[in-house]
Amino acid sequence: MASIAQSRSAMAKPSTPCPVCDDGRQVRRLFEKQAIPYHRCLACGFVFSKPAVNANLANDFEGYERSYLQYFAPSDEDERNLVALLGWVEQTCALHGQRVLDVGSGSGKLVRFLRHRGVDAYGLEPAEPLYSRFLASDPFFVHQTIEDYAAGSSGKEFGVIFACDVIEHLERPDLFLRDASRLLRPGGTLIVSTPDVGSVFARVCGKHWHFYNQYHLSYLSRRTLGSMAARYGLREVGHTHLPRLKSVGFLLEYFSNFVTNGWRIPTHNRLDQRIVRLNLFDTMTLAFRGEADSPN
Repeated sequence: MASIAQSRSAMAKPSTPCPVCDDGRQVRRLFEKQAIPYHRCLACGFVFSKPAVNANLANDFEGYERSYLQYFAPSDEDERNLVALLGWVEQTCALHGQRVLDVGSGSGKLVRFLRHRGVDAYGLEPAEPLYSRFLASDPFFVHQTIEDYAAGSSGKEFGVIFACDVIEHLERPDLFLRDASRLLRPGGTLIVSTPDVGSVFARVCGKHWHFYNQYHLSYLSRRTLGSMAARYGLREVGHTHLPRLKSVGFLLEYFSNFVTNGWRIPTHNRLDQRIVRLNLFDTMTLAFRGEADSPN
């Protein structure tokens, strides 16, 4: 009888437990897009995908879509976007006089922008193709994950940590928040920018939302992200949806890569010079303050 019960229990066990809360009983499959299944955990609100291959790790530099390569390349609108971001951040915390860490530095735009303005900034980049192409020549960048860096650190190193367009690429955003809290000084600030799965635009678009793509593994609402952060002594102290300046050429390329399934839209180089202000209110930027006695 016991063996029969155990067999039935094994058959009833869900095949896709929630990566964050490990509760598979309330995980629901939402849809499949480009052969990737997407799920929602009703227990904690986390939305996640389960691709057969992690595209964030599988690609070499030439394997990235053209819009990704444009995203990493220098562009006319970079400075204005960074000025807007830091203008909002400095309403919450000071940057000068702080040791600052940018996690997922990409091509290094934020760190170099800060250092050029006298901020003591450093960057982590786990993707080898990006580190080798853009960052290896500068000593203030490290080729490492935040998990490995935090494991080798005595902790409490940084007054401000940035994670812009990063945690959606991770299977375990909760562990990212844990490691960030370990590296923050008491009362330090974590800035997170990520797609907002709870936004009106995301809900209206459903499976056709542009952020549902092969590179994104985790999808968070403001509430879910706040709950995760609170586990590690991080409380929200600011929230916004910042507009971004983008070239028309980039937007058309992005649309081809991530919305039309590869259907190409003819473009012209002159479109790269035409900048538009875009805000779909589906990307959120949040500031979290660490407590003096935040748990580790």
